Formats: sequence, structure tokens, C-alpha cells
Amino acid sequence: MKHIVMALLCLYFTQNIHTQNTKTPEPIIYGTFNIQQLEVAPYASWYKPGFEKYNTHTETLKQLQQIKTKGLRVQVFLGTWCGDSKREIPHFVKLLHQMQFPLQQVQFIGLGGSDSLYKQSPTGEEKGLGIFRVPTFVVYQNNIEIGRINEYPTTTLETDLLKILSGQSYTPNYASFGLLKDWFNDNTLTHANTSIRGLSQQLKNKVSNEYELSSVGQLLIKQDKPAEGLKVLEINTWLYPEAFMAHYSLGNSYLLQKNYSQALVYLEKALELNKQTEYVKHILGLLYEAKEKAK
Repeated sequence: MKHIVMALLCLYFTQNIHTQNTKTPEPIIYGTFNIQQLEVAPYASWYKPGFEKYNTHTETLKQLQQIKTKGLRVQVFLGTWCGDSKREIPHFVKLLHQMQFPLQQVQFIGLGGSDSLYKQSPTGEEKGLGIFRVPTFVVYQNNIEIGRINEYPTTTLETDLLKILSGQSYTPNYASFGLLKDWFNDNTLTHANTSIRGLSQQLKNKVSNEYELSSVGQLLIKQDKPAEGLKVLEINTWLYPEAFMAHYSLGNSYLLQKNYSQALVYLEKALELNKQTEYVKHILGLLYEAKEKAK
């Protein structure tokens, strides 16, 4: 748990610190691309071993091979910079090959990393789809979404995909993302009359912990959607009123948005809830900054 807290804090106060690295970073692939691009350097170093070593469950594969592919298509959103994508994409492509799924019915879309296109494509294929984690595999039947796998399978890729394609009951990881996507698209998150308490009740049984919505809120703010991001972070404090990270995330986000009065409220609460001494100095620094700028 401590490591998760540290990782989320780093999104705020270490994002501009760069350590020396003699290794040249891989170029990021943006937008729609041919999967064969991953078969050559520098991507082949992780793509080929992942592809070759993945062993699909035989009985599940047989069932997948019986499914008719007419009218089916898949959108795969990934980051060539992302560890989860590097693990799951080779496995998924091998599964598609083995089940003889037509690759012309699969669209691979590369999203940005920690840049101005963070988890976005230059041509916007992800817009309106609620892509909050990568990789995300979105499955369509006759252009209607019938299911998706978020970041990693709930059991195995082949089992999850079989459930989706055969119409079995299936709930992906991050079950809250479906509601958040709908609220984002119908402007619920920005409507002046929206009840934070009401939205929180709807999400209560769909959220695993305070880090789930914290990461979504931060992502939306980084994508220049501050109103939506702040609303998600407010919901998080309703769901986790005793969680230091929920209040810290919202307080720091208000500070970045220059809403100093609200920043003070949530940062002071975060300081009260914090039980780890190594964070005290940083929170006090943010509180001092908010108080100075509020004058």
C-alpha cells in the first residue's frame, strides 16, 4: 500500500524531476498502426518473447475457434511505453492468431505517455470511449460495444474474451469506468445541479479503493478536462472520507487550478488524516503555498 501511495504522490511532486538515463527511450507509437511494427527493433525485444512464450489454454481456444467472426471487430488501445501493454499485447495478438480471428478486423491505436497526448491519440480514436487505462481491448458486434478488457484480464485473456464473445456475464476490472464514461459523455460531471453524493452512491459498489478514482481524476486534469477531473476527485472523498490520498489528490489539484480556498480545505484534511511522517513536510509546503497565494 505504501508503494501505491508513493507512486500517486510522484504524479504531483516529482513529475518535473528527470533522472539520468544512458539508455535511449523507445520512440512512442502514436495513433493507428500496423501490429507488424512491433516485430522490429526496438519493440521486438519485448514483443517477440511475449508472443512466443504465451501458451493459450487448449479447451478455451477450441471454443473461441467455433465463434463466427462476421460483424465482430476489436479496438486495442495501448501505450508502447507502458509495462502492462508490453505484457498483454503480445499475448493478445498470439491469441488472435491461434483463434484465426481476422486481423483486418482489429485496430491497434497507440496512445501517448507522459506528454501532451497522455493516453490520447493525435487523431482522437479514444474520444468518448472512456479509455482510462492501457491496454484496453474494446470488442464490438455490428458496431455496438459488447464488452471490454481493462488493463489486464480478470482471469485469462482467452477466458475473458470467450465470455464477451459468447454473451456470458462478464465484469471487467475497474467496473466504475463504464459509469464514468457515460457521465463524461452526457455532461453529468459538469452539470451544475449534479449531486456528488448521488454519484458516489452509484459508484460505491464499483470502486475497489481510493487510488482507482484518484488516478482517473488526475488523468482527466492532465488531459485538460479540469472540471470533470475535479468532480471525480470530489466523489472519491465522499467514498473514502478517511483516506489521506483522496483528500491530498483533490487538494493538490485545486491548488494547481488556482482555487486556493478549496485547496486549503482538502490539504488541511489530508494533513489531519496522514499517518506517515515522510509526507508531512510536503503537505505543509503545499499548505504554505496555498495560503500565500490566497492572500
